[in-house]
Formats: sequence, structure tokens, C-alpha cells
Amino acid sequence: MTNLYSEDLGDNCPLCDKLIDGSDSRRVDLYSNSAILGGKSIVLSPQVAVLLSALVVAYPRFLTTSFLMQQLYGLEVEWPEDKIVSVQVYHLRKRLRGTGYIIENRHAIGYRLCKENQESWRLL
Repeated sequence: MTNLYSEDLGDNCPLCDKLIDGSDSRRVDLYSNSAILGGKSIVLSPQVAVLLSALVVAYPRFLTTSFLMQQLYGLEVEWPEDKIVSVQVYHLRKRLRGTGYIIENRHAIGYRLCKENQESWRLL
């Protein structure tokens, strides 16, 4: 798996300029730890920027806590400490207020980025 902090990220890296819904007004920039979502510019901590980038790349799919732990800290653990990831998600949720996007979570599945008015994902 690719470490999102890799120094060899080019100018055209999909992680640095990944677009949600193909709109130029929605992007995450890992170099400046900032994002533009829903027309709102937000400043992020480095960990929260990595978390948001991973969620944007996976949009609209869920990412497991283990995967997010590996992206955030480079740790490959079988049973990650859920509090570590949930604290970063908490900070990201605070930053996303007013952007039209939220972080949805499902127990034993993971987290995903979705629009506030998007119909919730359901188990079949």
C-alpha cells in the first residue's frame, strides 16, 4: 500500500488533487494540509489531511479502521486501537461542518466520506 506522505508524489498525483464528483471546487492538498469541499476552504492537521485524502480517493466506498491506521501511521496491525482513528475522524468531522460532506461510519465495516443529503448505505 502506498504511504500518503511519500516524497515522490508528483504534481499530477491523484491523492493531492483527487476530485469528488469531478468538480474543481472539491480537492485535498497534502502539501499545504488544506482542502476545498463544498466551496469552503479548510485547514487541516497533517494526520487529518491524510485521513481525508484516503476517504476522498475511496469515495464513496468504506475504508476499514485497519487501512486508515496504516495510512495515518504506517502501522500494520491486526487489531488496531479504534480510539486512535476515531479521534482523527472526530477532528475531521469538526472541520467538515458547513461543507455539505460528512463522515459516515458503520460498526465492523469502517468509515466513508459522503454528502450530507446522500441516502445512507444499508446492509442487504
